[in-house]
Amino acid sequence: MAAATGLSPTLAMLAGRNLGVDNGSSLNSGSEDPKTPENRKETKVGKPPRHLSVIRHSVNAACLDFDFASLALISPPEEQIGFLPVFRSGSCSEMGPKPYMEDEHVCIDNLIEHLGASMKFSSPGAFYGVFDGHGGTDAASFVHKNILKFVLEDSHFPASVDKAIKSAFIKTDHAFADSHLLDRTSGTTALTALVFGRSLLIANVGDCRAVLGKRGRAIELSRDHKPSCNSERLRIEKLGGKIYDGYLNGQLSVARALGNWHMKGTKGSACPLSAEPELQVTVLTEEDEFLIMGCDGLWDVMSSQCAVTIARKQLMIHNDPERCSRELVREALRRNTCDNLTAVVVCFSPDPPPRIEVSRSRVRRSISLEGLHILKGALDNSWGVGAGGRKGEGKSNQTVEKMGEAAEEGGEGGDEGMAALLKWAAHMGMSDSPWPPPTPSISSPVEPSSSSYCLGHTLFVSYFSEAGGRGLAASRDLAKGELILRVPRKALFTTDSAMADEKFASCVKRHRHRLSPTQMLTVCLLAEVEKGRRSRWYPYLVQLPRSYNTLANFTRFEVQAFHVEDAIWVSEKAVAMAKSEWKDAVGLMQNLDLKPQLLTFRSWLWASATISSRTLHIPWDSAGCLCPVGDLFNYAAPDEDGSPEMSDSKPETTGLSIQLLEHSSQEGTVHNADQPDGFMQRLTDGGYEENMNSYCFYARKRYKKGEQVLLGYGTYTNLELLEHYGFVLKENPNDRAFIELKAEVCTSSSWPRDSLYIQHDGVPSFALLCALRSWATPMNLRRTVGNRIYSGSIVSVENEVLIMKWLAKHCTDILARLKTTIGEDSMLSSTIDKMIDHPSCLSSTVVLPHVTELREFFEAHGLTLEVADYSGMPVKARRSLERWKLAIQWRSAYKKMLQGCVFYCENLICCLSSRHV
Repeated sequence: MAAATGLSPTLAMLAGRNLGVDNGSSLNSGSEDPKTPENRKETKVGKPPRHLSVIRHSVNAACLDFDFASLALISPPEEQIGFLPVFRSGSCSEMGPKPYMEDEHVCIDNLIEHLGASMKFSSPGAFYGVFDGHGGTDAASFVHKNILKFVLEDSHFPASVDKAIKSAFIKTDHAFADSHLLDRTSGTTALTALVFGRSLLIANVGDCRAVLGKRGRAIELSRDHKPSCNSERLRIEKLGGKIYDGYLNGQLSVARALGNWHMKGTKGSACPLSAEPELQVTVLTEEDEFLIMGCDGLWDVMSSQCAVTIARKQLMIHNDPERCSRELVREALRRNTCDNLTAVVVCFSPDPPPRIEVSRSRVRRSISLEGLHILKGALDNSWGVGAGGRKGEGKSNQTVEKMGEAAEEGGEGGDEGMAALLKWAAHMGMSDSPWPPPTPSISSPVEPSSSSYCLGHTLFVSYFSEAGGRGLAASRDLAKGELILRVPRKALFTTDSAMADEKFASCVKRHRHRLSPTQMLTVCLLAEVEKGRRSRWYPYLVQLPRSYNTLANFTRFEVQAFHVEDAIWVSEKAVAMAKSEWKDAVGLMQNLDLKPQLLTFRSWLWASATISSRTLHIPWDSAGCLCPVGDLFNYAAPDEDGSPEMSDSKPETTGLSIQLLEHSSQEGTVHNADQPDGFMQRLTDGGYEENMNSYCFYARKRYKKGEQVLLGYGTYTNLELLEHYGFVLKENPNDRAFIELKAEVCTSSSWPRDSLYIQHDGVPSFALLCALRSWATPMNLRRTVGNRIYSGSIVSVENEVLIMKWLAKHCTDILARLKTTIGEDSMLSSTIDKMIDHPSCLSSTVVLPHVTELREFFEAHGLTLEVADYSGMPVKARRSLERWKLAIQWRSAYKKMLQGCVFYCENLICCLSSRHV
């Protein structure tokens, strides 16, 4: 071990003495520029995809020529040395839904005390680590026990700490390979944090993440090493590796890891799977409140900003990092994470985070004179008083009952109701006018005038019969990334807005621990509906759909119409979950004295479907918010690869949220003259922005005047779209067909079950091909040809022909077992269209091959096929027709994917056979 009688310049810098960067600045030791789009994290979340703007650290270009050691040569102002953090940590680990625990972590708040007399430092130090194992526990356990020892024993320590940490990661990896008692094929990601004084050094390999909480804002201090990231992809391909379906060589979902020596060459040789960490050093300031370190099980279901918001709220309540970490883990479990969970929370102060006070100057910038008049008008309820006096109140009661029962007719007033909504929205401060407002010009305005309506400058409401129905169209040519709509916070419907009523709030708080945030928002919506015209959001509420086609609304007949067991199971689960959540919330709704019709399961289905299909992410509530006018945008299917390219051909569509590359001199960042300014830095479609106190939406691509403006909710299969939003796409590049496989096929490789599927174009997924190739290989040869299989190469022509024949026959057998063919589904779908749109033109005596299914439908609704009066069909039955048609569309698309797979296999067999001859 290197002697440590005094502090080297580098360690002195770590201890907070010779600080060479501004407060809040940091240095990424990798060559990649964190501001480039390819190095941004690509996100996909369950539902809805909600991610607030995340600030990434950047460093002044003048510092890029210095490495970690030479930064100590730059002298800082003396006043920067005053703050010295105090370390307090807490951790929590849960197995989650997996059958065993593979995570490890370490928390050392007092490094000097931990090391004893062996090391001496003049400033307090701490060490933390999270290690997410895979393929067994051996690698994570070994790294957890040895990584700090290798850092301290490295010859570079303490003269060059960055080199010591990099070397320690490599030595730990090599030592694990040399251990004959451990499984060398197991692996782990590794995230460590070494702190001395005010200096924090993060080292990362894999997809664990470190996030700094800076006065309520999330600052990511590590980058997820995913194979799909452009910088990692280039490195992998340069070294001869391949990426299939986001997996490195078809096996790992990370591009860097320790262990996994079956995927690496000899020690010291370059290989696609790297164990070299990325380093980032940050100088802590008084604004830096805490650090969150977590495995991917946490970040798969939670954005960085969401985690910081939850942690800060908890710390303000009890100031206990241990309880805070437990709450993060619980929240991830509530969001149905699919992995082990580990969260470490490190506080840098003995005091809880202070309440954030908004400066007066910021308030003045956030509201205009016109907005001030609108606010006064809202407080006086001048806009909410109907001209009809008590007559209007009577109408309000009727509307309450209609909405509470999920009435059968549409929103109030049709076009008049929409005009009232847009006028109300303008009063609330919503606008599609440019920001900041342009200088008045002599060009003719676009009608309607924004003085009366919130739309007109950029967008207008239109109807798109073949693309989602009612939506928003461009009223002029729009540039990609341009701000197109602002919805102020006061117009958002949230749990907090409903809690402004003290009586309501006191009742809700007694039940808050029993209900999820989404259930709470659903109850708040029903309570707001009961107010009728007295509600602040009345013009918005009466425009909401009266029914939804989400899976929870499907009847037994409609569920069985899927014909595929996987889809039937998902649908039944959605219905059961909705009933369970309703039963949990009934007690609260009764205590609130809601009207009987609002207590029914039918009303709950309507409200919960509204929340599921229309909410957007906000940083202060994981349930999200309802955004009037903003929820009129229709869905755009993301590109298949989902890569965040800046070109129009591959727009980023990770959800109704935006990640910005913010440029702030206060954070020590600088503008790059080579990068486009303003909105061209934006990667996704929208998000809540604190500086504007509004939810802001941006054009995801260029639009011509009159084109429908779309937003991406994320990458979903058609079944997922149906479950959460109530529709399917005719052409969905993200759709998948899961097929029943033999147990020996699934166990022949380590692929997870959800990676074995047929893609929308009929091509088997990479994982499915690998599993089949391994299954078709004799057991005694699998180890020999394993590298070929997992690199994507065929084992042999005979092997490939064998699995193609088996897969083609298997898909053909599945299609034969299904009750209907693609052609019959098409005919039935056309018949349903006629029953919905032109019932008088449809003869009930027509002979159809699907007459049995038609008869089952009519019997389910108490009707008879032979004497059915299509024109007089009840509204309930007509809506059931719509859901039945959606089930038919889904099963038809499923069959087309299987049929496409048969064609793919047969063509490949012909090609291989001709070459073999």
